[in-house]
Amino acid sequence: MQMSKERLSRIFEKRYEFRLAHREDIPAIMRYIDEAWRKGHILSTDRELFEYEFCDGDEVHFLLAIDRETGEIEGLDGYYYTSARRAYRDFDVWGSMWSVRQDHHNLPMLGIQIANEYYRQVGFRYEIGVGVNTETATPLQRDHFGVVTGVMDHYYMLNPKLGQEEFRIAVVRGIPEDTHTPSEDILGLIRAGSIEEVAAAFDFDTQITMAPYKDAWYVDHRFFRHPVYRYDVYLLGERTHAEAVMVMRRVEHDGHHVLRIVDYMGDMAALKDATDSLRGLMDAECEYIDFYNYGYERDQIGAAGFTLRTAEDVNIIPNYFEPFVQANVDCWFNSDARDNFVICKADADQDRPNIRQKERRA
Repeated sequence: MQMSKERLSRIFEKRYEFRLAHREDIPAIMRYIDEAWRKGHILSTDRELFEYEFCDGDEVHFLLAIDRETGEIEGLDGYYYTSARRAYRDFDVWGSMWSVRQDHHNLPMLGIQIANEYYRQVGFRYEIGVGVNTETATPLQRDHFGVVTGVMDHYYMLNPKLGQEEFRIAVVRGIPEDTHTPSEDILGLIRAGSIEEVAAAFDFDTQITMAPYKDAWYVDHRFFRHPVYRYDVYLLGERTHAEAVMVMRRVEHDGHHVLRIVDYMGDMAALKDATDSLRGLMDAECEYIDFYNYGYERDQIGAAGFTLRTAEDVNIIPNYFEPFVQANVDCWFNSDARDNFVICKADADQDRPNIRQKERRA
């Protein structure tokens, strides 16, 4: 006979306290990450980055499962807000670390109970996770929670100034056909130096029907105020009116670099009109521009001159740079929203430093 959810919850409640984290929990959470997630993980050693990622005033964005007898954290679930909205069931979150200690004797299905409490206590509209572990998390998310799972599309645009033998980061065995559809409307890329410049040109309210909803607060915190990485935020259009906002990050390796589109908000059709400006960003040491995303129309990105990397692609367009791995990588996601959702490279915790920087961003 199957145990009722109420009785099961009482069993868990007797053993564990499930609650949202506070600032005084930070040392214990960082220790948990080091011991139970990955030894030496940057979030277990770099408190400044930890607080930037997960703290908002006195809030620490983790749901904790604490053993009532020992007081130790036995599991957790982390998250990031995607907007300044905080009304119950009126905001979206990115999922982050979802974990149960495997080296302690915990109750079976503790991970599921943590997720149940996380949904209840945080009280979001939609959660979207990126970079999901396909062996552990994906089956539970798909089969138990019934969420959408899948693989992000990976697009790339090679630098036409380079010959095949000149690539050091990518492995280029074939030059893709140029799929760019020329446009009579040419959009420039205007680099914005502040969130005020972005908000003056782009109406974030037009994104309210999207999942997740990202607002000016999110763009400011995620890109302009990042303590380690430098992001370039571009307006597609004019300073007074932008069709879209695009965020890029330059990544270097072996004397060459690539440009990565890590976020995009607004009309994807505008990307085709900005292709000439986009190609103009690639100098002789830039190998390619790439773009991980999901939810955008493929023909629009193809019309902008990007090639969709498929399983049959003979070229290697690396994703990992800290440390560098010259291999193609599929990036999985999960989403509570079943339609009308979009995901980009910098969403959730996918564009986070993995190696401690000797010098912080200036």
